[in-house]
Amino acid sequence: VRAQNGVAQAAPFSISRPQSGGGWHLGCNLLRGDGIMTKPNALLLAALLLSGCESANNPGQPGQAPHEAPVADDLVYPEGWTQVLIQANSANTTLDNAGHFYTSRNACGAEAAGVYAVVDWNPYIRLINQVVATPALAQPLCGDYEWNTLKFAYNGNGSTAVINTAQGPRTLYEIRNYQLCTTVSDVKLDKALFQQIEGSVNRADKEDCPNGWGSDH
Repeated sequence: VRAQNGVAQAAPFSISRPQSGGGWHLGCNLLRGDGIMTKPNALLLAALLLSGCESANNPGQPGQAPHEAPVADDLVYPEGWTQVLIQANSANTTLDNAGHFYTSRNACGAEAAGVYAVVDWNPYIRLINQVVATPALAQPLCGDYEWNTLKFAYNGNGSTAVINTAQGPRTLYEIRNYQLCTTVSDVKLDKALFQQIEGSVNRADKEDCPNGWGSDH
């Protein structure tokens, strides 16, 4: 694609290599231009590629459903981290950077695994990306909490949320001396991320055990 008089126009002939590697790609625009190819070769190439190029340029036909974009195109991608490890509520829960989670113990006392829907995961990963890009507090900031309102604080002491980053593990939250401590320096991000961490603990607790403690499923 090139610009002419401020308007993007397709070049008549294009050969490019995908950024992610792989073979060379001959652009379909050749079939509609006067590129530097002899007529016999152009006709042969047209016979081989016309069907594919027409499909690419006309993805939808009357009576046909248009192609849906892959789910991956809608995802927010991780920046500088791989996992969040949560030790809380008598369980170890691992959250990877694609929205999958595993817990060693749900409310029924069994191992469980699940995955976030994209609509729930995208806001979560945006927060994590922002926190990773924000310098951590030199010393954790601790404060009181209502112990009976947070599953993250259920054990009283020892609960932690640690993120594995490119620079190494970084503690986000912990319960210390019956106080909730954070290393997130931005107050707004801190509040929003902790709500998500608490939500992860609750989600893991109910995974495969929607009826809660005392039930078998």
